[in-house]
Amino acid sequence: MFYLAQLITRISLVSLLLLQAGCALFSSSSYRAPIISLEQVEVEKANLWEQRLALTLLVENPNSVSLPISKLVYSIDLDGVLLASGESNSSFTVPANGRRRITLPVRTNLWRHVKRIVKMLEKPDNPVPYRLRGEVKTGMLFGQTLSVDRTGQLLPGQYIPD
Repeated sequence: MFYLAQLITRISLVSLLLLQAGCALFSSSSYRAPIISLEQVEVEKANLWEQRLALTLLVENPNSVSLPISKLVYSIDLDGVLLASGESNSSFTVPANGRRRITLPVRTNLWRHVKRIVKMLEKPDNPVPYRLRGEVKTGMLFGQTLSVDRTGQLLPGQYIPD
């Protein structure tokens, strides 16, 4: 009976150690939030009711370990106009102190803002401010949620074909 109790105690300790190691594998409490920038807005298809865009984001990892991202929730404004919002459940990993480009396909309806958008695009050399807000879920099972809030500028002239 004594040996059975001792065996159960050892199995419990080994199980606890394996569980802790597994949690460490799937999450880390020391992650700093990635720096996410809007690099490009490409119009794939547009009509009166719907615009299909491809948003290219640059995700920079300020951590000294790779950053596994399992979910990205985002909202992007161009000069106060909501361009797109949504979430991506595509998992990807950003290397330690590295960067990775991702492309998000989005659908939007900018009809009610068309006058303002045309005004933004009238001067292709004038920068248009943007704001990207959201959350990044790290890890696979026991991840951490990191907030992202970034402002920047786009030059419309970069995206007008020659």
